[in-house]
Amino acid sequence: MTQQPNTSNIFINRLARDPAWSVRASAARNIKISTGVLNKLARDEDQAVRFYVANNPRTPGETLAKMAKVEHRDGVRLEITRNISTPIKTLIKLLDDPYIEVRISAGNNPVLQPAMQLYKTEEGYAGLSLAEFLEMITSKGF
Repeated sequence: MTQQPNTSNIFINRLARDPAWSVRASAARNIKISTGVLNKLARDEDQAVRFYVANNPRTPGETLAKMAKVEHRDGVRLEITRNISTPIKTLIKLLDDPYIEVRISAGNNPVLQPAMQLYKTEEGYAGLSLAEFLEMITSKGF
């Protein structure tokens, strides 16, 4: 029901407070949900709810960055790396994640692709690791 195109924002935001995790998760998936409610759901006790918050393109980059710092579930961190709203600096940190799929996905995020291409073609940076290179260019305002 929350994925129907004519579902109202007020109704979706109300569902986000439902005691059932599956209802909150469904609300978190909806692109009409308010960013304020997404910020609250990012701290939900249920992993599935946080997964859909991480997956939602409306989730603010600042929220995704905070989630990446505290999230211990690989699946949620993986969704953070797939979200185009994830800040570059957060993606760079996730390139060192212990979970290989998170590292690969962070490197494949479209936000990092221009920098990845530069790294592959710029011979002067051959001595730097990818994470060092990305940190360097982001500190210079890339």
